[in-house]
Amino acid sequence: MENLGELVVVGEGSASGTPDRCVISLALNVAADTSADALDRVARLADEVIGVVHAQGVEQSDVQTLNVSLQDFYDQEKKRVTARIATYALSVKAPSLTSVGPLLAELAPVAGDSLQIRGLHLMIHDPQPLLEVARRAAVTDALARAKQLAEAAGIRTGAIVSIEEDPGEVSHGTLHRMSRSSAAPLGAAVPVEGGTCSVSVQVRVRLTIEE
Repeated sequence: MENLGELVVVGEGSASGTPDRCVISLALNVAADTSADALDRVARLADEVIGVVHAQGVEQSDVQTLNVSLQDFYDQEKKRVTARIATYALSVKAPSLTSVGPLLAELAPVAGDSLQIRGLHLMIHDPQPLLEVARRAAVTDALARAKQLAEAAGIRTGAIVSIEEDPGEVSHGTLHRMSRSSAAPLGAAVPVEGGTCSVSVQVRVRLTIEE
């Protein structure tokens, strides 16, 4: 049977699941008269906060320093710099969604007004099962589109020549994003609802066109 060319189609597939992990983005802000004092105080506070985090069952590998910065505090009324502000940013990967509220509640009295919660990122610890489902759905979708196009064009498709997955369409790590920010510490355990999240996969299928 003569090969008259190729038909290329793109298929999409997705799968949903419930997040079971949460990455918390935190920052500690300390103001002092001098840069040295501000850095020293924020370093000591960071040590205390990290100690509390580990005491709550978070592994050392799940705590990461994101940034350390130092900036001026400009007093608008006095028209001059009156203090230096040191900021220590870190991320904490909580072992479960139910541990997020108690963890923040423990951090609040330790960090006081220095604590800033910059965001929560919900994720699935092992996304591979969802990716497998999404890939199968993407291939099925591509073949269905190929059939529709072939029938509309009055042609017949043959064997699959290749299947390529678009890496830009596959979600790894954080699958669902939810951000909450607060300039003040929390005094009680806040509820964190997982809801649902999804991964999407896009594939490119190439088939022969036969006579």
